[in-house]
Amino acid sequence: MRRALLISTVLVAGCNQLFGLDPVSDRDGGGATIDSADGDRDGAGPIDAPGDATRPIDARTCGDGQVDSDEECDDSNTVSNDGCSSICKRELHIIGCDDGEREGFDDLATFSRIAACGGAWTTPGLPLTRSGATGCGDDGIAGGFGCTAADLCADGWTVCGDRFDVAARLGSRPCTGATGFFASGQLGSAKSCTLGGQVVQGCGSIGVQPFGFCSPLTVNVGAGCNGVTGWSCAKGNEAATLLHDDNAEGGVLCCK
Repeated sequence: MRRALLISTVLVAGCNQLFGLDPVSDRDGGGATIDSADGDRDGAGPIDAPGDATRPIDARTCGDGQVDSDEECDDSNTVSNDGCSSICKRELHIIGCDDGEREGFDDLATFSRIAACGGAWTTPGLPLTRSGATGCGDDGIAGGFGCTAADLCADGWTVCGDRFDVAARLGSRPCTGATGFFASGQLGSAKSCTLGGQVVQGCGSIGVQPFGFCSPLTVNVGAGCNGVTGWSCAKGNEAATLLHDDNAEGGVLCCK
């Protein structure tokens, strides 16, 4: 009888394979069945590890162009020194902004030495070098609490100096493509790019257009910051009192 049952089982398994039917299941000794085709318990399918529940664990791969729960970035390759490392971590020394996100000059290869970095700061003024605070920027510390303007730049980057400093990074390319006002260290009057005033000059899509020659910089904050919403400063002492809040886009130009 036992021999007859064994022969019967073998014949059924062979027929199933011949006609494309489901393979015969066996048991693993613990009561749960294991499908002989894929090894899954009880046909429940593979069990994902903690993380992105929308994608199978074996599909979450650095370099596939999708940012998964254990990745900071994914630029569809596993090459380092292009802003996103071979293990999908942001490379701030390449990006130039301390929050890991540029607001302008997005082509890292073309604009490798200048970045438009957005965010607020609560320490007045426009120092060229960082204070040491980290995580500043509109994708970082909310409201820029404890940050200076220079802290929007990544370590190794500084607020761009005068218009010649900016021009050296841009070459013949215009200072455009950034939404908001982005400040440089260039000072002037409310109407021209001269050293006779304290009005902060920069570039972007908002601000006061100077009458004087200030290329490649295109706009400034105006006297007492009356030309840009979300910015504040004292008239006649704009550079030392400059503040930017979260009410408008913009930030600083960072240079390397």
